[in-house]
Amino acid sequence: TPLECKALVDFANHRNLKFTLRGKGLSQGGQTLAPSGTVTIDCSEINDVETPDHKTQTVTCQAGATWRSVVTMTSAHGLVPQITPFFPELTVGGVLSIGGIGGNSHLQGTVNSNVRELEVVTGRGDFIRCSSTQEPDLFESSLSGLGRCGMITSATLYLRPFKPKVKTF
Repeated sequence: TPLECKALVDFANHRNLKFTLRGKGLSQGGQTLAPSGTVTIDCSEINDVETPDHKTQTVTCQAGATWRSVVTMTSAHGLVPQITPFFPELTVGGVLSIGGIGGNSHLQGTVNSNVRELEVVTGRGDFIRCSSTQEPDLFESSLSGLGRCGMITSATLYLRPFKPKVKTF
């Protein structure tokens, strides 16, 4: 759970341990591989996806949720994320920590441009909810921050309606 993540950060801080965050471990450059003397925190089990909110057209999901699980949940309600990465097995937290592009990024921007709110555990062990208006510095530095500014435990993503049938040429 996100509170367990906070407890792990507190534990590491009190013992002067270094740690690396890992979801599914699908990085291209080995960023999820822990250097010698570093503890790996496995975030893949914090993977809940809530029912979408039709009023705000958002969904809240934990960082270890895959984009496939987010789309599966939201599409059952006639909504999908504004941007979905090309590889659906990536985790939400992993993509948000690096930026993320998808098939319609040319219209909607990066995945990070379509995040309403984050829950983050900072390096000091503080559990903070942030957005572009609430704790904006933490919000902006956590998105594409490679996990250096905080551990993203949950994100609220903007959604859009989609048509049940699409014809492509």
